Order: sequence, then C-alpha cells, then structure tokens
Amino acid sequence: MSTAGSTAPPPAPLYFPKAGSTPRRPSDDQRIPLPERPQEVGPVFDSRSSTEPLEPFDDTKFGVCYTISPDRRSVAPIPGRPADFDDSYLYPMLSRNERLRLTMLWYHTRDLVKDHDLLYRLQEKVNLVKEFIGWDFAICGMVDDSTYQRLATANLPLAILPRRESTCSHTILQDPDVRADVHTLRNDSDD
Repeated sequence: MSTAGSTAPPPAPLYFPKAGSTPRRPSDDQRIPLPERPQEVGPVFDSRSSTEPLEPFDDTKFGVCYTISPDRRSVAPIPGRPADFDDSYLYPMLSRNERLRLTMLWYHTRDLVKDHDLLYRLQEKVNLVKEFIGWDFAICGMVDDSTYQRLATANLPLAILPRRESTCSHTILQDPDVRADVHTLRNDSDD
C-alpha cells in the first residue's frame, strides 16, 4: 500500500530487455529456490593437465578433428580418428575467433550469475528440454577463457569445470559464428 507522495523503487531491470509485456511468472515466494552456486572449480578429472593452457587455433588440426557441414545447418559427418592420435581424449583448442568470442561473452553475460530471474528462467527451460526430449540430463552453460560453468542443470549438479575437460569447448569450435549463439540465447530468453 502506498501513500500519496511516496513512490516505490522501480523493479530491477532484467538483463535481457524485452519489448511489450512479459509473461506471468511465479512470484518469488512460489518459486523453488535455485541451487547453491559453486565458487570453486571442480570436480577436476584430469588434474595433471587441467591447468595447461589450450593450444591456439590450428586450421590443419581443426580440419582433421572437426567437420562443418557446408550449409552449417545439416549434420556434419563424424571425422575418423587421426592416425597419430594415441590419447583417450581429444583436448580442445582455442576457437578461431577466440578474442571476439570472449569479448562478446563478457559483454552479453557479465554478472549473469547475479541475475536470479534469468537463472530461474534458464532452469525452467532446461527442465522443459529434459522432459520434452526425454534425456536423463540437460545442461545450459557457458565457456569462458579457462572454465565451463553450468548455469542450469537437470539431474546434474551445478559445477565449474576446467575448460579442457568440457565437451562444450569442442562444441564452440563447430560454428565460428558466435553472433548466432548470442542471438539464439537472447531470443530464447524472451520466451
């Protein structure tokens, strides 16, 4: 209840601005609380090499280990195992456009873990994706310069993993157009 002359402070703006009205969301007291966010990197599965920097992008290695479909929309064929590859795990390399990717990541996601409304909405979507597709797990995360952070998960704990150990570090090598990923993230958050 407000009295004449007093004004309530405006609500904090959401990170992703929207035009028009927003859909109804559960009030804060109706929401299931978000899990505690991890502060430390872990679990670390390969402590011997987890602190080693990733190799710079190499067109030759990329062509041997990754394939991109010509139209970038269809499924690319899975490349064969390189003849001189003896390791049990293919470590990722930096992306072709790493500086641009990290700049855009910082610009579009800085302080994202403080935006509880967005994290709650991401959690809702991850739960929906898991149920719709019927998988055991679903994850939404982001890869920064040295870590992969799980932002929202279904049937997995939140975690901050070394970038070398993240399958998403391989995923970002698949499509060098970061703008499409950011555009998708922005549009998906408007739903």
